[in-house]
Amino acid sequence: MSNENLAALVDGSASDEQLSAWHDHIATCDSCAAKAKQRQAGVTDREPTAEAAAAGSSDPDATITGKPDLDAKAELPPSDAIPGYRILKQLHSGGQGIVYQAVQESTKRKVALKVMLEGPFAGKDSKHRFEREIAVVGSLRHPGIVPIFDSGQVQGRFFYAMEYIRGEWLSEYVHSRKLSVDDTLKLFKKVCDAVDYAHQKGVIHRDLKPPNILVNSRGEPHVLDFGLAKIGGAEIDDTLVSVTGQVMGTLAYMSPEQASGRPDEVDMRSDVYALGVILFELLTGEYPYDVSGQMAETLRTIAEVGPRRPSTIRPKINNEVETIILKCLSKERERRYYTAGALADDIERFLAGEPIEAKRDSVLYILRKTLRRYKAPVAVAAGFVVLITFSAVVMSVLYYRAETNARAAQTAQAAEANARELAEDRADQLVRSSYFQTIKLAQAAYERAQIRHFKELLDGCPEELRGWEWYHLNYLRSRCEAATLGKHAGSVRGVAFNHDGTLVASGGDDGVVRIWDVRARRPLRQLTGHQRVFDVTFSPDGSKIASAGGDGTIILWNTDTASEIRRLTGHRDSVRSVAFDLTGTRLASGSGNWFSRGTVRVWNVDSGEQLHVFEGEASYGVAFSPDGRRIVSGGGHFPDQSDPNVNAAMIFDLDTGAKITFEGHEQPVWEQLAVSRDGRRIVTGSTDNTARVWDARTGQTLAKFNGHTHTISGVAFTPDERHVVSSAYDATVRLWEADTGAEIITFRGHEGAVTTISVSPDGMWIVSGGGDGSVKLWNVSGDREPVVLHGHGFNIRSVSFTPDDARIVSIHGDGIVRLWDVATGSVLRTFEGHEGVARRLAVSPDGNVVISGDYGDEHGVLRLWDAEMGRELGRLEGHTRAVYSLAFSPDGRKLASSSKTGKVKVWDVQTRRELFSLPEHTGNKVPIAFSPDSRMLVTGGADRLVKMWAADTGQPLYELSGHTHFVSALAFNSDGTLLVSASRLVRYTDPELCAVRVWDVARRKEILNLPSPWVVSVAFSPDGSRIMASCFDATIRLWDTATGIEALVLRVDTGEFKDAAFSHDGTRIIGACDDFAIRLWHTTGMP
Repeated sequence: MSNENLAALVDGSASDEQLSAWHDHIATCDSCAAKAKQRQAGVTDREPTAEAAAAGSSDPDATITGKPDLDAKAELPPSDAIPGYRILKQLHSGGQGIVYQAVQESTKRKVALKVMLEGPFAGKDSKHRFEREIAVVGSLRHPGIVPIFDSGQVQGRFFYAMEYIRGEWLSEYVHSRKLSVDDTLKLFKKVCDAVDYAHQKGVIHRDLKPPNILVNSRGEPHVLDFGLAKIGGAEIDDTLVSVTGQVMGTLAYMSPEQASGRPDEVDMRSDVYALGVILFELLTGEYPYDVSGQMAETLRTIAEVGPRRPSTIRPKINNEVETIILKCLSKERERRYYTAGALADDIERFLAGEPIEAKRDSVLYILRKTLRRYKAPVAVAAGFVVLITFSAVVMSVLYYRAETNARAAQTAQAAEANARELAEDRADQLVRSSYFQTIKLAQAAYERAQIRHFKELLDGCPEELRGWEWYHLNYLRSRCEAATLGKHAGSVRGVAFNHDGTLVASGGDDGVVRIWDVRARRPLRQLTGHQRVFDVTFSPDGSKIASAGGDGTIILWNTDTASEIRRLTGHRDSVRSVAFDLTGTRLASGSGNWFSRGTVRVWNVDSGEQLHVFEGEASYGVAFSPDGRRIVSGGGHFPDQSDPNVNAAMIFDLDTGAKITFEGHEQPVWEQLAVSRDGRRIVTGSTDNTARVWDARTGQTLAKFNGHTHTISGVAFTPDERHVVSSAYDATVRLWEADTGAEIITFRGHEGAVTTISVSPDGMWIVSGGGDGSVKLWNVSGDREPVVLHGHGFNIRSVSFTPDDARIVSIHGDGIVRLWDVATGSVLRTFEGHEGVARRLAVSPDGNVVISGDYGDEHGVLRLWDAEMGRELGRLEGHTRAVYSLAFSPDGRKLASSSKTGKVKVWDVQTRRELFSLPEHTGNKVPIAFSPDSRMLVTGGADRLVKMWAADTGQPLYELSGHTHFVSALAFNSDGTLLVSASRLVRYTDPELCAVRVWDVARRKEILNLPSPWVVSVAFSPDGSRIMASCFDATIRLWDTATGIEALVLRVDTGEFKDAAFSHDGTRIIGACDDFAIRLWHTTGMP
C-alpha cells in the first residue's frame, strides 16, 4: 500500500470501497499492518484528556484512531459564533470536530458544544456520520446516556449541544478508588442498563470502551460518543468504517465478527462482547488477550483464540463472576448474552446472592472447539479412517437420508419458528421485567427522598410500557417541584420569614445573608460580614435582621438598607442560634459545639449591652417565652453523656436564674426549637431522629413524632398551633398533628439534607434550606397524596366512583351512604334509612341509582336511592340473611345480589321483580360479577369454584377450578376476554398466602397465578393492562396483566383495605380502609 493510502486508512477519509479492500489486504500483510500502526503511533500516542471526556467530547476520530489534533492551535472563534451560545473555551479537537465549553443563552446552563470541522477533513462521510450521531443520541433519553439539548447548522457547519459533565473515565474511576469486585459490578451494571436502553431503541454503539464511559462525581456512569452507532438494520455499509478506519484505537474491544470483517453479523451481542472486555479490564487491569503484536496477528487472536480466565490474573475473582465474563467473551454470538439487559440481570442475580443463568462451557464443547481450531492436522490424521468408514456405510444410508430429509426440514422449520417466538416472548418479558424493576427502584428512591435519582429513573422508563404506576409516580414528581427562591454557594443554615410573610432571609456556609421577595420569587439584597452564618431571624416589626456567625459574632442589619447596625461580640465559640423577644428590644443567642460547652446570652438590641449570660451549656437553639421572662435552649455534647444537661432542653428564668431541664431525647437536641404562642408547649428536634412536644411547666412529653430517618434539623409550630413542622437530614419536610404526633404530609424535593425551616405568619407557607444550598417554598395547603377523606364514624366497607368520576359513593357499618365531591373532598349528602348495619353498595351504569344492602342477621333488604336527591326510591325484599355482594349488569337492566345464605338472586331493575335465583355455593359468602356484554354472570364460593351462568336464564354454563381456598372476589376486563378471581382463607389469622388468578374466558384456562396477601376485592384497569387487588395487609397491589409482574404497591400506615376501585377514566384509584377513611391516589399526564 502507498503512503497516501496508509494515511487515508489511518484518518478514515477513504471511501467505503477502499476501506473494504484495504481491510482484506492489511489483515494478511504484516508489513502494511506494521506501517499503519507506526503511522498511527507517529500521529499521536496520547489518550483523550479527562477534560475532553468530561465534556462528553470523546470524538470518534480523535479518541479512537488518534488522528492529529488539527485545530489544537487554532484561535478561539468569536464567543457568539454559534447563535444562541456563548463560547467560553476549547475543550478538545479531533478529526471530525471541535468541542467547546459554552453557555446556552436561553437557559444559562453550561454545555459542551461540538462543531464539525471545515475544509478537506469534512467530507461526505464525515457529514453523514455527524448527522447520524445527532439523530441517534437525540432519540435516546436515559440518565446513563449523555443527552443532546440542541443541534443545528451554521454556515454549512453542523453542531450540537450536549450536557457538560465533569468526571473520570470508567477505568480510571474504578482503579483510582480501588473499588471492590462488588462495587465495580454495581457500577458496571448501570453501564449495562444504559447500553440496554440504547439496544431497546434499536441502537448498537459499536465503539464501547472505558474512554467512552464517563463517571461523574456522584458515581453515576454516562455512555458517550455514538458517532459509529448502528441503528437497527440500517447503516450496515458503515460497519467497515468502524472495523477498518477506526481499527487502531478500538482493537482491544472488538468482537470476533468485527475483527474478522463480517459487518453483517454486528448486532447487540457485539456490544455485549465489548462490555465483557471492559469488565475483564476493570477487574484485572489487563485485556483478555495480548493485543501488542502485529495487527494481523491481533485480529486473528480476537477472532480465534479464547480469552484468559480472569482468575489467573486476579485469583480472588469469584467463579460466577468469571463465568459471566467468559459468557460475554464467547467467540460465537449465540453463546453470549443476547442483550446488555440480560448481562445486567445476571450481575444483579450475583449481587443478590441468587444463582446466575450463565453456565460454563462443557468439556465436549471445548473439545469440539479445539478440534475445529486444529482441523488441518486432525483432518490428515483422521482422513483415512473417515474415508474407509464412510465408504462402508454410504450406500446404506443414502435412501434413509433422502426419506428423512423432508421430515427433518419440516421439523427444523417448526422448531425455528417456535424458538423465534419463544425468544421474542423472552425478550419482551425481559424488557417488561426491567421496566417494573425500574418502577420499584423509583418508588423506593421517592420514599427515601432521593428526588434526582427518582426523576432519572422515571425518565429512563420506555414510553410504550408506561402504565398507571408510572403516571402515579409522575404525579408525585410534579408535587416535588417546590418553588425555589435561589441558592447559596454552600449549605443553608438558617431561614426566617419577616412579620408579614413578604420577605425571607437565609444564611449559610458561604457567609452571606440573602433577602428574598416571596411574591416575586427573586433575590432583593445580600449582606456580607461573616465567614459562616448559622442562623438568621427578623425582628418582630421586620425592620432588623440578626445573623449568627461562625466567627462568634452577631450582626444586626437594617432590612431596608442592608447596612450593618451593630456587631455583638462576647461568644467564644460559633454562635448557633439567635431569637428576638416579642418587643424586639432584646436578643437571645446560643453558642457551642458538640465537643465543648458554650453559653446562652441575652443582649439589649439598641445599646448592644450584654444583659444575661448562662455559662457552661452548649446551645444549638434558643427562643423567648411569649412573656419574655424565660429563655428556652436546646443542646448537648458528646464528651460526657452522663451529664443531665446533655440531650436536654432547658428553660432559664431571667429573673431568678433558675433552670428547668427537660430530659427524654436519646441524643442531643438539635439546632431549632420553638415555643407555642401561649407559652405552654415547647417543641424540640433531636439527632435521635424524633421531635417532641413538651409541657413547658412540668417537662412532661405530650407528643412524640416518629417518621424521620435522620437527624431533625428544624421544628416549628404553625400559627394556629394545631400542627408541627419539622425538617431533617433525610431530605424531607413533614407536617404533623401537634396533639397526637400523627404525620399528615411529607414534602420531598430537596436533593439532600434539609437543614432548616420556618413557617410564614399566615401558616400557608414553609420555607426550607438545604445542604445543597437551595432555598425552597412549600404550600402547606397543597393537595396531599393520597387525598384522605374523613367523615365516617365506622369502618368503610364499600366505595365506588359515579360514572362521571366527579363523585364517590361510600357505605360503612352504621348503614349511612355518603356521596362525596371528588374535587373538594366534601360530603354532598347522606342517604339514611337502613335500620342497622349495611356493608355493600353499587351504582347504576347511568349513575342515577345507588343500591345498598342490609347486613343484619335476620333480614337482607336492598334499598334503591336517587343518587342526585338522596331520597329512597324503593326496596327489594327476598333475602333472609345479610346482603354480601351487589352488582348491576352493564346494560343497567338487571341487578344481582347474594346473601349470607349463599343464595344469589337476579332482579329486573325497572319492575323491581326477582327474575330467578341460582343454586347455592358451599359457604355463605358469594361474590358476583356481570360480563361486559351483560350476557354472563359469574359467582364464586367456599367450594373453591368459579361458576359461569347465563344472565338471562340462570342456566349453568361451565365451572373453573384451581383455587385452593374460598373465592372471595371477581371481575371481568373491559372486553370480557379475561376474568380475575381471588381466593382467601376463612380465618384472618392464618398466615398462608392466598392467590389472584387470571383466566382466559374463551379457552376456560388459567393464564396467571399471582400469590398475594388476604384479598378483599379485585378489578381490572379500564384499559385492561393492570390488575388491582385490595388487601388486608394495608396494601393495594397492581400487577401487569401481560406478565403477572407486580407493578406497584400502595401502602397505608394503619388499617386494612375493605374495597378499592379504579375511576372510569383510569386515572385514579380509591380505597376504603377500616381506619374510617377513604384514600384517593392520582396520576398526571396519563393518555
